[in-house]
Amino acid sequence: MKKSTYLLIPLVLLLSDVFSQGYQINGKINGCDNKWVFLIDSGNRNAVLDSVKCTNNQVVFKGNIDEPKLIQMKVQGDKSFASFWVENKNFSFITYQDSLWKIKLTGSPLNKLFYEFEENVHLPIVLQYVENNRKSAQVVLPRDSTQLKAINRELDSLQVVSNSQMTDFIIKNKDSFLSLNFLSSHYNAFGLSKSIAFIESMNDELRNTPTAQRLLAVIRKIASLKVNDSAPNFSLKDINGKVFSLSSFRGKKVLINFWASWCGPCRKEHPDLIRLSEKYQSKGVVFISISKDENSKNWKEAVKKDKLLWLQLLDEEDNKGISTSNNYGVSGIPQTIVIDESGKVLMISDTLVDIDVFLAKIFAKKS
Repeated sequence: MKKSTYLLIPLVLLLSDVFSQGYQINGKINGCDNKWVFLIDSGNRNAVLDSVKCTNNQVVFKGNIDEPKLIQMKVQGDKSFASFWVENKNFSFITYQDSLWKIKLTGSPLNKLFYEFEENVHLPIVLQYVENNRKSAQVVLPRDSTQLKAINRELDSLQVVSNSQMTDFIIKNKDSFLSLNFLSSHYNAFGLSKSIAFIESMNDELRNTPTAQRLLAVIRKIASLKVNDSAPNFSLKDINGKVFSLSSFRGKKVLINFWASWCGPCRKEHPDLIRLSEKYQSKGVVFISISKDENSKNWKEAVKKDKLLWLQLLDEEDNKGISTSNNYGVSGIPQTIVIDESGKVLMISDTLVDIDVFLAKIFAKKS
């Protein structure tokens, strides 16, 4: 499941202040004396943003960043961590080495909004997802049982609620970097044209952050692929780490299905996709599934559980943050694209029934 959440509390960050000065974080961590404390970029677990040695249970972090960053704070030799946003301003916190997640911050409106959102919106949604997934795992086959259908309806309903809350949050907190961050992973729910307009309405400092510029590049690339366009080539790894490129299948019809293990509708259509593969692979159609999973373990487990026997690839972003699904104009999943022998796009649909009818007509003409 991807993160989804929102809050209806307006917040206006004084961005001229946020980006013009560096940060100073004064912290008290009871029990950390003489140990190193690290701030690790949540987007790159190998990137240490800052580190200081704890003296008399006190730490002071100083530096300058080009935009706010969500970090994990860890103490040397301890597995617990605290998550908070580092922004270019002065603020403070107090916590405990063996329970860093109990952190209390003051002087940071961005973190105040973040914690309120996590506690009041995100956590309740996550707990409901966990409970429904637990129920789903306990359902006795067949998979189309009444019980499973009811659980899937609940999951779909949760996704609708989650998307609605996130959209509300972004609108209510348009001057917050937190909204920009949420938009970067929820622009599908917000809407592509609305997302572009939202970013362009920001003041110069927020609009010119790396996140805003990267997001604009991605969104403007989406929805550009149309029928009769040449399908963009890609090179992605399969479950065993072997690289496959679309160009290697030139001369054959190719069906590409975009999905993810956390996507309920994607998983529900897999039995139909299996039937399609059995029907058309024998006619020479190459089936490729491209997963948008960020967790490769979840991806591999879903492939095995759903018995997907054709080529399974994992989507990746390039150094500009643009993925294969972006290049293919995929703004929502599941989505299926049919490509002809010359590499031209023949059909784009989010409904397998339409794909089946389309392919049936093609092969009926040949017979």
